[in-house]
Amino acid sequence: MGRKGNEALWLIIQHAPLDMQRQYFLLLQESVVEGESPAWHAAMLEDRILVRTGQKQRYGTQVRTDPETGRPALHPVEDIEGLDARRREAGLEPLEDYLKKMGLKPEEVGRGG
Repeated sequence: MGRKGNEALWLIIQHAPLDMQRQYFLLLQESVVEGESPAWHAAMLEDRILVRTGQKQRYGTQVRTDPETGRPALHPVEDIEGLDARRREAGLEPLEDYLKKMGLKPEEVGRGG
């Protein structure tokens, strides 16, 4: 499919209905193992699925608008101590760098909650 096709397909799945995301998540994981997709694709999709099902995310990729402040806020994250190691393994930048890009200061974020 090539890099561009792979990226386009990932974007479609990332914004698809939850049942479709779940259906294709395992295929995406296999694609990562085969070296056809970057690991961060699977990490972001996994976080999206977890957030949509009311669970804590694993990689800290999902940000929402806080209804009280109107500012960006990180969705709750599991095992905050291991977060940057998981992010590094998936090819994601450190959380602090990601938060800065989102206009957040790490001390403003309720990262575990």
